[in-house]
Amino acid sequence: MKNKKFRQIVGTKFYKVPLRSEYLKNSKPYAWENTHKLLWSKGVTGIKTGITTSAGPCLATYLSKDGYDLIIVLLCCKSPEARWVETNKLANWSITRLKKIKKFQG
Repeated sequence: MKNKKFRQIVGTKFYKVPLRSEYLKNSKPYAWENTHKLLWSKGVTGIKTGITTSAGPCLATYLSKDGYDLIIVLLCCKSPEARWVETNKLANWSITRLKKIKKFQG
């Protein structure tokens, strides 16, 4: 996530490009909306959503919370909607554990 351009691209919520064609009189712009629903959460930069036959619903997420930077990758979720819930659970669990480790390291 050190690459600024990559962070910008994967964190883009909406993108619109005008269609310019001399052949189409009533051209409409192309528009994309990012399907990574956690992008609207504080500290989330997103990365990639997807579904494949072999890996099922997947999600890669970068987030910063409580001074920790995490990359969470989920494969084979029970459903596309479960990705959002499971990512939040894993993020909270990870940060809790990292805080405990830091506390004992002194």
